Amino acid sequence: MPESSLPRILAVLRARALLIAVLAVPVVAAGFGYAATREPVYRSDVVVTFTPAYAPAADNSFLRLVRSYQLVATSSDALREAEGEAGLERGSLSDAVTVESPGDTLQLGLSVVTDDAGDSARAAEAIADVVVRIAGQDPLVSADLLIGPTEGENLTPLRQRLAVVAGLALAAVPGVPVALLLEGARPRVRVREDVAELGVPLLLSLRGRELRRWAADPASAEVPSGVIALRAELAEVLVQRGSDTVLLTSPDRTAEAVVIELADALTARGEGPAVLARPGLLVEEDALTATRGHHVTVLVLPAGTSRERAADCVELLGRRGAECAGAVLVR
Repeated sequence: MPESSLPRILAVLRARALLIAVLAVPVVAAGFGYAATREPVYRSDVVVTFTPAYAPAADNSFLRLVRSYQLVATSSDALREAEGEAGLERGSLSDAVTVESPGDTLQLGLSVVTDDAGDSARAAEAIADVVVRIAGQDPLVSADLLIGPTEGENLTPLRQRLAVVAGLALAAVPGVPVALLLEGARPRVRVREDVAELGVPLLLSLRGRELRRWAADPASAEVPSGVIALRAELAEVLVQRGSDTVLLTSPDRTAEAVVIELADALTARGEGPAVLARPGLLVEEDALTATRGHHVTVLVLPAGTSRERAADCVELLGRRGAECAGAVLVR
């Protein structure tokens, strides 16, 4: 692959996204299916808030005291007591509870995951009650239930979303190098730097969807601002070179729609210079020779055009004596 800038690498990966997606399909399908066939589990959350019993404001030592209740909430004694209150079998909460204290807040977030939505909600409430009771025996702190318990949330959709993310991440490991190797074997015109390396000025870099949006409703849609600026620039070039028409062409006829849409936009509402759209003219050397001295040529390069083919076209323009004003990159 040519020396790669970050914009070029990103452009290549966008263009080769289908390749990475194909590599991801088996991993995503397997993970998605595994998540769907597992027994559903449900999560319920509660939040317990703490306040100092005597101090007018909480300091760092009090924050550390609050953090210590993470261990209290997951202690075997607290879990055994909560299991009894929630009517659950002993040991059922041993691996079902997670506790976190977000940021510098005086709160504990408690989450319980079981295979029953009702069990999760009852257990979350029971653990919160145990923590509040234990805090009630502490002369330095008081605690209250702030939020919850929430209704048990089915985690299967979350598992499936994680499977998709994991599949894409795993596919990127071989996918990115393969995409870059393919680009190196057959380099394409993707970004501004690629046009500069062809040795012709870049007149305009335009998003293809802007052009298509205008072409879908030319009567009311606004002409892309870049095209308006290109009109003025080409008018000046025509005056400087004593020509009367802009010839829009492309390395081959696969870009016919883009060339015609750009020609229509340049001449919309009777404005702009005279434009002749001849996609693929560069494969007709006799026709190209006949235009010499009458037109200023603009090379239209849709993103993904073979760099080798584009370079051949630039060389051909020079060999035939055509006046090439520059190139338009349609991304």
